[in-house]
Amino acid sequence: MKFEYFRFLLTPVKDPQLPFHGEVSREDIIKDIFAKGKTYRFKSGRAQFGMTVDFFQNSLVSARIGKQTTKKLRSSPDEGFAIKNAEDWPGSCLFINLSDERITGKTHENGQIIAFSLNKIAIQNPKNCLRALADKINEDLIHKGFYLTINPIPTERKKFWTAAKEHEGKICKVVLTYTAPNLFKIGSSLEDDLKEINKSFNTTSSQIVLENDGGNIELPENNKLLQETAKYIDLGGGSYKFHLSKGKKTISSEDGIKTETFDGLELTLEGSAGDKIENVLKQVLGIKND
Repeated sequence: MKFEYFRFLLTPVKDPQLPFHGEVSREDIIKDIFAKGKTYRFKSGRAQFGMTVDFFQNSLVSARIGKQTTKKLRSSPDEGFAIKNAEDWPGSCLFINLSDERITGKTHENGQIIAFSLNKIAIQNPKNCLRALADKINEDLIHKGFYLTINPIPTERKKFWTAAKEHEGKICKVVLTYTAPNLFKIGSSLEDDLKEINKSFNTTSSQIVLENDGGNIELPENNKLLQETAKYIDLGGGSYKFHLSKGKKTISSEDGIKTETFDGLELTLEGSAGDKIENVLKQVLGIKND
């Protein structure tokens, strides 16, 4: 079974209705979003999706996400093999680590991670599906003073410096997008600046755009902003997009999403004991037992 990996972040936002709702903590918000039995229905493009949370234990969540489809089934011979339409919801498993992993010191490795099992027949684009889910959650969440963002974690090949070197001398435009920070604490001036922008302007994301119409933007490795940007984006805190001068092609950190394959992994979790489910989640999410 193959999984794609995403990072979720909660950004504080100001909302005029917040005083009427009362303040709530970030931890309580996360637990409420993914509470056992929670169900969401949402759209991505023209498709209808649904998600339900099946398991919640020790900050680990197992959920199912499905796409609404209709199957044509043949009735019995007594009914003349008539065609009947039956609703079906094929989809994928979501395994989520709600913890920021500050206590274990493993925030960068597996804090606030979502693992999405791939089922391309049912869900062709997990990234778009998860972001549509976030949009649905944010309809209510923003009035509680927070905003949910879900970003892909890039593959090694799509990490910032790897892509920058591969396309050196051909980049005419760079778009850097940052989700307002509240997780990584990499101790950078970039994080401090993004926090100040969020506080001053009530932003959920920020962008820096660099352009050179001649297609020769320089991205020096010793530049402090780019060093901090690369680390932040590679962890799933944002994205980059390079516009190339030849062919008007674009290269993005979101073109390749980190994947892991688990051969023989038991994913039939219904009816399993809580400890067994938790161990499966830990394996997929990269959490080692103490």
